[in-house]
Amino acid sequence: HCVEEIIKCDIKIALLDSNTTDTEIASIFSSVWTKYLIDFALFKQCVDYLAKEKRIINIYKSLVSYTQILVAENPDKIKQYTIDLIISDDAQKRILGRNLWDNVVVNICDIDLLSLSAENQIRFVVSILQDFLSPQTRLPIAFSFFNSSFQEVRTTLKTVCTMYVMNYYGTSKKIFYNQTYTPSEELQQFETFLKEVVVWFDVHRNCKEFDANYLYPNIYEIARRTISQQMQEQVKSVEKDRSLFVLD
Repeated sequence: HCVEEIIKCDIKIALLDSNTTDTEIASIFSSVWTKYLIDFALFKQCVDYLAKEKRIINIYKSLVSYTQILVAENPDKIKQYTIDLIISDDAQKRILGRNLWDNVVVNICDIDLLSLSAENQIRFVVSILQDFLSPQTRLPIAFSFFNSSFQEVRTTLKTVCTMYVMNYYGTSKKIFYNQTYTPSEELQQFETFLKEVVVWFDVHRNCKEFDANYLYPNIYEIARRTISQQMQEQVKSVEKDRSLFVLD
């Protein structure tokens, strides 16, 4: 037990030492010899330190992977912590929070975000849709805010979702209509928007002025040839590797 405490102390010193590299920190959170000796308090302390140093972006995948241990121990604690990260003022923490949501917390049931204050609901909506990633994990919870009792939340959601839908229209429409909502003016406006987007896509598809082959034929041809050449080189590389394998 005494030896374990010494190791824990050394781990803490290493994680909070500015001389410890990102690779070394990631290794500490990944190694079976060390990760089980990191408790939730030290994890939060490390996240605060890394966020301050703007280093979370470099190792967030290792941090997300490690939290599987915390979820097994106390899912409610990591769920609340993830929400706190997502609505944080710190951009680095929001990145970690969104990735925790996508890979860990999204599978935890009974997440009642509509009990948050209006300000924190808006923070959550804006943050969870901020980087236009993972619509399958982000949109279901985002669309649930159409059931918010706060009009300002529903209005913000309607506005923020617009660009997201333009990037993931098919997925957005499928997820949206797979959920139930409390009727509201904002909900009706968003449904109207979904119908109008279809018309816009049809116009865009049938308008030659939006066709890259029509607008920029020279650039389009160069891009086409470049992609074709890269694909041919990849095929040759694969065939070469295969022949070497056969010779072996």
